[in-house]
Amino acid sequence: MRCERRTGLSVESFSIEGIRGLTGINTDEPAGIRIADGRTSQTFSSYRCCLYMEWTERLKTYNEKYGFESDAKRYGFDFNPERLLIRNEALRQADRDLYEAYLREKFPVEAPLELEQFDLVLANLLRLNNYEAERFFRMKGVNLLRSDIWYQGEDAIFTALQVAEDDIVLLTEGMDTEKIENHVFPEQVLNRAFVWVDGTQLADFERVE
Repeated sequence: MRCERRTGLSVESFSIEGIRGLTGINTDEPAGIRIADGRTSQTFSSYRCCLYMEWTERLKTYNEKYGFESDAKRYGFDFNPERLLIRNEALRQADRDLYEAYLREKFPVEAPLELEQFDLVLANLLRLNNYEAERFFRMKGVNLLRSDIWYQGEDAIFTALQVAEDDIVLLTEGMDTEKIENHVFPEQVLNRAFVWVDGTQLADFERVE
């Protein structure tokens, strides 16, 4: 299945097949998590055993820096590296079930509101080539971007921001010291073939609700 998102600049088409092959599930795991509409979703642990090797290696790399697997209580909800990685994968693959399974297993209290925000971003996520990205940033007055994961990675999703000049220096300090939530300038991401952009924080962004 494929989906299109009309941006006003172009029509982007991308696969939403996601990570659906749930074979080899550990039978020791719970059978599933019952959610509001009566469906039984797979647990996050079941999903995780089937994720692509490249992605699981990335998770391992982030864990080596942040240690979220051995010290889960060290990070709260907002600045949780594991959650941001799962969210990034789920958004790019348009796999809501993956993120929902993770949230209901790890953050059940925050899950309802977070899933609403996830749905909003997913419906409005842009995949722009570097020309389209430069034009979008210029037309919308975007002067800063916030990445979800390491900003130099091709898969990073950037939230477009309009920030007061006085705040830019503070926000961009230490941009190369962390692997998550880096604040960078728009021109720093235009050297790649495509840029993932979340424009929902912009006041004049035409959002799909």
